[in-house]
Amino acid sequence: MSDGDWKKSSALVILKVEWLDSYTEGGWSEYKTVDTLTTTYGIYVGENEDFLTLAMTKEEGYWGNQWHIPIPNIKAITVMNPAAE
Repeated sequence: MSDGDWKKSSALVILKVEWLDSYTEGGWSEYKTVDTLTTTYGIYVGENEDFLTLAMTKEEGYWGNQWHIPIPNIKAITVMNPAAE
């Protein structure tokens, strides 16, 4: 299946999303940034022009514990349940 076809799947699609998140450093430090990626796993809910949304759980009509990940920050998406493809 081609890239992105999982978005049309009728099955619940579990994704691994690697993305660049903000971070903070407590206390005194020298200025030096790092580009360590955050990894989030979840059920694909949907997306708009700004965010891709994952959820931890799904019940009829409801999504639980949603993560709204800024699309420009996403570096990689992996489908974790190939049967959904």
